[in-house]
Amino acid sequence: MLTISKAKPIVKEWPPLPYKGLSYYEPADAPLFAGRDNDVSECADLLARSETRILVLHGSTGCGKSSFLRAGLIPFLEQDELGFGFLKDGDDGKLKSIFVRSTGKPLVELAQKIWGLARADITLKKPQGEMYSVGLPEAVAEYGEEEFIKKSSNDPSVLIAVLGKMAARLPKTLVLIIDQGEEVITLKPDKGDDAPAQNFFRFVELFSQTKYDLKLVIALRTEFYGRFVAKMPQAQPGSRQVMHYLLDDLTKEQIVRAIERPTSEECIEGFGVPFKHYRFKYGKGLPEKIADDLLSKKLAGGILPVMQVVCDTLYQSTRTEAARQGAADDDREWEITEAAYRVLGSIEDQVEKSLNATLAQWCRDNSITSEVEIQKEIDRWKDVLAQLAGSQSDGTVTTDVVTADELKRMATDAGCRISFEKTMTHLVSPDVRILRSTEFVGSRSEMIVRYSLGHDAIGLVLYRWKVAKKEVADALGTIRSRLRALGFVVFSLCVVWILISWIGFKNYGFDYGSWFWTLVFYAVFFILLSYVSKLPAFDRMFYSVLMLYSSFFPKKSLQQLMKDRTFAEMLRRNPSLMERLQKSFEKS
Repeated sequence: MLTISKAKPIVKEWPPLPYKGLSYYEPADAPLFAGRDNDVSECADLLARSETRILVLHGSTGCGKSSFLRAGLIPFLEQDELGFGFLKDGDDGKLKSIFVRSTGKPLVELAQKIWGLARADITLKKPQGEMYSVGLPEAVAEYGEEEFIKKSSNDPSVLIAVLGKMAARLPKTLVLIIDQGEEVITLKPDKGDDAPAQNFFRFVELFSQTKYDLKLVIALRTEFYGRFVAKMPQAQPGSRQVMHYLLDDLTKEQIVRAIERPTSEECIEGFGVPFKHYRFKYGKGLPEKIADDLLSKKLAGGILPVMQVVCDTLYQSTRTEAARQGAADDDREWEITEAAYRVLGSIEDQVEKSLNATLAQWCRDNSITSEVEIQKEIDRWKDVLAQLAGSQSDGTVTTDVVTADELKRMATDAGCRISFEKTMTHLVSPDVRILRSTEFVGSRSEMIVRYSLGHDAIGLVLYRWKVAKKEVADALGTIRSRLRALGFVVFSLCVVWILISWIGFKNYGFDYGSWFWTLVFYAVFFILLSYVSKLPAFDRMFYSVLMLYSSFFPKKSLQQLMKDRTFAEMLRRNPSLMERLQKSFEKS
């Protein structure tokens, strides 16, 4: 059911968990959303201006744009006295704002959502209590679904005209939201075809010139803001129809407020006191310490996702421990201490640890119990998911969008053991949100499901995973080539020695002493090892040889090889070999 009516739960309930981890805040999480009050007010003021048609909201990776819109700006604008409505989907009391994912063909995505809204229609109640339909189907009556989507994507004026007819029938200002707006630039459909992007920016231009009671919000990453705006010549900053707002990174004060919100003893209207529901608190000064640690690191994936993962991990682990000690009953509280925070380790690795922990638990839930097999299955799924993470020419990491069939083929090629369908359902669930799914109507009227990574921070982790694996593979290839070359050189010298001795120079000392056979053994051993080391059964032997004879191999290759889990584990378990390798590095 599609609607623009305000979501009004019968009973306002606290979200089950105080932190979102790698997921984003939804409207139901609004009582826990903190730290962006000024931004909400300023954005609402820009959007509420009568002349404003488009709001371009941009911010750095991981600054919380999706959470800001869903749990901050949208609930604020949906107050009855402001008169805004948002495209929504779901049952009464559980409505969620629909964000049109840009992809490389944003007009196709937008046309499909508009068609769904129009065909579903909206039923309203008159002051006398009588229900009536606003008649949205009439706005698209002359089109079939496929025809409407095709015409709208090729001719933006068709979509504008239909939106105008719908706006005339709606009792509230309809706000459309296009998320991940940078994808119209970064994703090139159909072998680099620029027509979808050109048509989209033409649509933006036409939308900015309309007088209809409509608003458009486009959210994108600041890294692409300059390129995006450059393609909007009629909507440059300074235009009264197009407003631009930078959602800046969180300050220390804002981070602390976000961390402490679930522990606050202030009453939140309609919900009550957060502390009385969640029953935990932080040790003195710990929120400030977490904020300082977050700000002191240059977290490429953004501060907010790491903060959410850290706080969620602390809450879950200390809650479990408190329950074990009988201190998590309904009438008791517990404290998250600095000691518990120190146990987490490096703050930069928290997103990857969370991803690994989620996949590990999923393996256990599907009857994979061996730690070795769990790690192998995690690696397989990370290999699959990493194919959704790519980079632009400037090194910026982006997320690709692929169909379910394409992703299933990747999983099959990687040898994943767990059911693909079950795993997809789990990874897109609101509590996990490692993946996002979208649907669109294909050329044969069939519904096609597509997947993308749930967060840019996950994309960064997986891209680094992919790069590290390639570096390890390249390093191993270099070392194997050098090992093989060394073996062949030594073996060739031995052959030359044999030939010389056959010619008749034995009287000059050309004999076959133990040193000779030792050289032959090493030559054959190095040559064979360079080939069989590709087999898992020989990887430890291969790594042992590298640590014993590290001076033969490029130091850069060995440094890259340190990223290999098996090699790093061998170093950790063999202090003497680690010391030997360290001395080799120091000499170089």
